[in-house]
Amino acid sequence: MPSLPRLLAVAVVCAAALATGPHGPAQPAAAPDADAEARAVLTATCVKCHGPTRQKGGLRLDSLAAATAKADSGSPAVVPGKAADSELIRRVTEKDAALRMPPGDTPLTPAQVAALRRWIDGGAKWPGTVAPAATAKAELVVTDEDRKHWAYRPLAQITPPAGAGNPVDRFVRAALAAKGLTPSPAADPRALIRRVTFDLTGLPPPPADVEAFAAAADRDAAYAALVDRLLASPQYGERWGRHWLDVARYADSGGYEGDVDRPTAFHYRDFVIRALNDDLPFDEFVRRQLAGDEYAPDDPRAVAATGFLAVGPSPELPVRLLEEERTRQRYIDLDDMVSTTGSALLGLSLGCARCHDHKFDPIPTRDYYRLTAALHSGDRAEVPLGTRAEVEANRRVRAAWDGQKKAAEAELKQWLDGRKKALGKGDADLRAALDDAGRARWDALAAEVAAVKRREPKALPAALAYRDSGGKAAPSWLFGRGDFHDRSSPVELGFVTVLSRGKDPADYWKAARAAGDRTDTTYQRRALADWITDADRGAGPLLARVMVNRVWQGHFGEGLVRTPNDFGARGDRPSHPELFEWLAADLVGNGWKLKRLHRTIVLSDTYRQGTAFDADKAKVDPDNRLLWRVRPKRLEAEALRDAMLAVSGKLNPEMYGPAFKPPIPADAMVARNLKNPYPKNVADGPAVWRRSVYLFHKRVIPYPLFQAFDAPDAQQCSGKRNITTVVPQALAVLNDPFVRARAADFADRLMRDADPVGRAYRLAFARPPTTAEREAGVAFLARRERDRAGRGDPKRDALADYCQVLFGLNEFIYVD
Repeated sequence: MPSLPRLLAVAVVCAAALATGPHGPAQPAAAPDADAEARAVLTATCVKCHGPTRQKGGLRLDSLAAATAKADSGSPAVVPGKAADSELIRRVTEKDAALRMPPGDTPLTPAQVAALRRWIDGGAKWPGTVAPAATAKAELVVTDEDRKHWAYRPLAQITPPAGAGNPVDRFVRAALAAKGLTPSPAADPRALIRRVTFDLTGLPPPPADVEAFAAAADRDAAYAALVDRLLASPQYGERWGRHWLDVARYADSGGYEGDVDRPTAFHYRDFVIRALNDDLPFDEFVRRQLAGDEYAPDDPRAVAATGFLAVGPSPELPVRLLEEERTRQRYIDLDDMVSTTGSALLGLSLGCARCHDHKFDPIPTRDYYRLTAALHSGDRAEVPLGTRAEVEANRRVRAAWDGQKKAAEAELKQWLDGRKKALGKGDADLRAALDDAGRARWDALAAEVAAVKRREPKALPAALAYRDSGGKAAPSWLFGRGDFHDRSSPVELGFVTVLSRGKDPADYWKAARAAGDRTDTTYQRRALADWITDADRGAGPLLARVMVNRVWQGHFGEGLVRTPNDFGARGDRPSHPELFEWLAADLVGNGWKLKRLHRTIVLSDTYRQGTAFDADKAKVDPDNRLLWRVRPKRLEAEALRDAMLAVSGKLNPEMYGPAFKPPIPADAMVARNLKNPYPKNVADGPAVWRRSVYLFHKRVIPYPLFQAFDAPDAQQCSGKRNITTVVPQALAVLNDPFVRARAADFADRLMRDADPVGRAYRLAFARPPTTAEREAGVAFLARRERDRAGRGDPKRDALADYCQVLFGLNEFIYVD
């Protein structure tokens, strides 16, 4: 398939061929039929793809301007009266089929080429009525009307409805009452502790905690204390870090065909978990991810935080690659970063403005490229983690060592070359030809080289991060129709106009440079981060709304806005606009603290409702948008795996550090990666029993259990996971080696228990079994023990079968 530049070239050629109009001095008249012949050729070969209704490459075929404009090569496509100088003729007569126009296996015939020559030499006239020359489309102008969209407005100060209790409940009850509805009764205490524990930590509650909570005399006080304890636990950061990593399209490899491993990407993941556990204000959390190195260059965590920009999919480019292809991939990477920033932080599909003004939202193409300018001066890199002083000291030490190593190697080489020349011997015969003194000298020099190598100073750890290449901003352009060859319109740093209120981008940049002391970075990313988090004159109000919605979605399964990555015109409107606005303003007004937001939500009676279905209420609100009950939520793939580890007693609580590669069956590794092949025969042990947030996410070799349960592929920002119910999920629970191994571990945990069925239910479901469930469990175990008689350990194997059945029940996979 021809590349984009070639398609653009043929578009220019064809457009030029169809152009008409005066061309300066009169040209010699063409033969009477030359124009008609040329028109027939052009209509047959160009108009289909480049006519008034279809413009491949963004060019009109009935435009006089396009006919005489210079092509990307700098030459006019058609020079009236001079066929030999016309790009049209050069391209249709090109011998290289990959460059020849029109594309395909059928070039123009000699007669057709001759007709075009006669037409151009005759003045390139066009018979009949000529359509007016196309005019350039006016650039989108953002208006005050555009700024009235609910998501783009400044934060409003909303007063909750009158009444007592949690403000969340006052808003929700008012909305329900308006439709004649009432909330559902409170959830059973055992169901509630299981719900909130999974929501805040991603793990099931220990049976002792469940029984203590169920027996508490003051349920409200016990629940508030439970919530505080869960928010303070390190598992909170792991749980909500996994949510954010979906948004950040985090993976441990680069994707594409090679899918090269990124062994240092984990530093970004660890930053996210630590930041959430530390309750780093969300606006600071965002600033660190866009420009941590420009805010705090001596803080390794801040530097690693810029992995947000770097962890997107990108291939490792071969050394021998055309500069054009390298440039093309560079702008694909920048588009990924801009698009992710827009979706993750602002709920806007900024990438839709790459080739043209956004079709639905007031985002001009110019805004897209002005945002891109903030990132254009940098690139992903392996960045040393240390203070600037530590990095410089390590550089000097390693440079000195490198000089010593090179000197020792050079001395050895010089001596060997001299001996070879003196003795007339090659490498194979030299040692035998040397006398004892010569061999001793050789050994001494070689030993010195080895000794120097052993003294190699330890390098500082490095992280996959983002950094600028210098202090001077790289030039940026608005690419016509997204084509990076079209650099006719320079742009400077800028932001999304519809979200900006009274402060110029240059002012943000000036303030960012004044606040920093480095000369090796542009501070453009810091300016972008300052604008995004500015709740008064920048995008802060939208940033707050988007994050509030993500937190709400994490607790209720669905956001107040059902399109978490699209708050524009095509997105959903809030189900509870005033509650949504109040929560966003409360987040900003209280220091952007996320734990406070979680606490406000989960302490509400709305969150503590039961899940029972009510047919009468469903007639009024079938989608439960007014929150008259809580929907059961399916565990995410990672939480499901972690729950199996937890109830089996095998969960390894080790936090942070390099990702582990779990065992994957050979028949599941359909991709072949020659550079970083996936390890075979990985042992099932404590090293791979860590929480799933630390599992190595290889983009083209997904973990089978995660793939079955809808884990995202990390190709782009994922605001909400798909929830499917398909046969492969049941098959995974029945056949996956990990599931069977954890069922066996679960059985071992129950073997010495006098009531294995009761213990299993308390561990798996946070409740005792009913009488019928207990009887069914006992009968199942007896039957399976009889079936397995004479083979292995019948009691243990029967228990393992039973535990595996429990893993497959909806009550284990879902949270009420």
